[in-house]
Amino acid sequence: LKQDETAEVSFAYRVTDADGDNDLATATIIISGETDVLAGNAADGYFAAATVIGDANNNGVHDGGEAIAMTDGSGDFELVDPAGTLVMTGGIDVATGLAFEGMLKAPDGSGIITPLTTLVQALADGGMDVTAAHAAVLDGLGLAPAIDLLSLDAIAATLLEDAEAAAVQAASTQVLNSVTVIANLLVGAGAASYLAASNSAFAEVAASLPADLADETTL
Repeated sequence: LKQDETAEVSFAYRVTDADGDNDLATATIIISGETDVLAGNAADGYFAAATVIGDANNNGVHDGGEAIAMTDGSGDFELVDPAGTLVMTGGIDVATGLAFEGMLKAPDGSGIITPLTTLVQALADGGMDVTAAHAAVLDGLGLAPAIDLLSLDAIAATLLEDAEAAAVQAASTQVLNSVTVIANLLVGAGAASYLAASNSAFAEVAASLPADLADETTL
């Protein structure tokens, strides 16, 4: 996106509580061009002291024999002979100082884990080829098709005044903020845990990107 341009993605969802009462609401993700990007960077920085695993059996938790590591103060980690989806949980958002209670994922072989790689993996978990899922996320969020979300450190590149990376970082922040809002609504409606609610919210946002976003979807 160019300066002062925006892209908007909206989807409807219904929250139902244990008594069967429900409400319909709409979540909208607005991605701004480079004008507002650097200001948004502070809301979604690196995650320190987070646990990262190579989830070989795709169950979302660490099992014996699976690679595991903890991120350092800059969000870096090293996994020895990882296999399967990369899964990150816990840790502290370095930019905000807040604990991270959700889960981020990235396809096997990725060099970075972000909210946008989590969308890619959510589509892949739904049966889409990773390459097609990657393209769907880029297209759905109005990002340049040549961007590699699975390797780009958008924060570092944004600091070097890379406009495309800045757009990626803005999208990442806005997606995570939207997922957080939806997850909190689901928790308030009786979801088993924030983690489960967050995973559901990521899956719904991902599924909405290549679909008819005007369709009502129930979480």
